[in-house]
Amino acid sequence: MKCEEALTKIEAYINHTLNGRELEEFLEHVQNCPSCYEELETYFIVHEVTQQLDDNSSESVLDFKDLLEQDISSSRHYVRKKKIGWFLI
Repeated sequence: MKCEEALTKIEAYINHTLNGRELEEFLEHVQNCPSCYEELETYFIVHEVTQQLDDNSSESVLDFKDLLEQDISSSRHYVRKKKIGWFLI
């Protein structure tokens, strides 16, 4: 995946609408491309802050970078589970 394509998929990643293969390719790219990871981080933080403001949450998360890492880890886990499912079919 090239940077231009990865950048177009950031919103879909944040909204959890990428299919399994797209998600896997996107995660692989941002893991190896500091520029795209930084862009993802920026969009993710803006999204989370906006969501917390909309929710009027009294329990705000302030460590958005950690939250992004948790989200990426969860997405990688999802991809691994999907691959196992594809293998079993």
